[in-house]
Amino acid sequence: MDRHAPLSRLDGLWTDADGLTGAQAARRRAEFGSNTIISQTAPGWRAILRRTVGDPMIWFLTGAALLYVWLGDYTEAAVLAAALIPIAGMDAYLHRRTQASTEGLSARLATSARVIRDGAEVELPAAELIPGDLAILSAGAYVPADAVILSGNGIQLDESALTGEAMPVRKEPLPAPPDLGGDGSIAGRHWAMAGTRLLTGEARLRIAFTGTETRYGEIARLSRASREERTPLQQAIARLVRILVILALALCAVLAVVRYSQGYGAVDAILSAVTLAVA
Repeated sequence: MDRHAPLSRLDGLWTDADGLTGAQAARRRAEFGSNTIISQTAPGWRAILRRTVGDPMIWFLTGAALLYVWLGDYTEAAVLAAALIPIAGMDAYLHRRTQASTEGLSARLATSARVIRDGAEVELPAAELIPGDLAILSAGAYVPADAVILSGNGIQLDESALTGEAMPVRKEPLPAPPDLGGDGSIAGRHWAMAGTRLLTGEARLRIAFTGTETRYGEIARLSRASREERTPLQQAIARLVRILVILALALCAVLAVVRYSQGYGAVDAILSAVTLAVA
């Protein structure tokens, strides 16, 4: 996985000894933001409840149930009320599935990292890393962001979360900036990507991309977008459903008018239309 060389971000930082100063870190944090690869702010249960209540079918079944309660037919009212349970249950299930998906992606991310700041080695939360940071990675640790490998021996990474490749991938340090006469990209063998794990050796990395700019962040963003975007088939089905709903409501209205004109009364006419609509 080759990536374009972020030379403007790493200018003067192609060394495995010097980290950022506090002043440099503050300027870069203001420019690039935090290293939040996957947002943990899943919609809460109140948001799920508001979305469920906004479903027209919920209001329709509730209105029909209240109508039967008003008429004293508690059995029909209970049946309609019970029909609300699977609708609410499906919303809760989809909410939990989204949470599980986010938790699964987050499980491959580092929570902290060792970096050099102001000439001293410190351990920081992964969210506080910024482009230009010099990170020290030990065997077994997850890579906290997309970084160029500056030094290390016998480096092997587990990149299965990104590529599906089950075998360890060998990496090589890049102790000097790439040749500007080329295409300006750094070969994949010099990169350590967020979401991957160091299997052997110890490596020093220069952070180049953080947050949603990482490859792992791009995958998570595309995954969420693909779930939200409707396919052409879904759009066609939605149009068909709208047409059928309009026709069904028109038919129910006609039935109510016919029943009323036959002398059955307004309540009977409404119940007949509601029963047909529920069906």
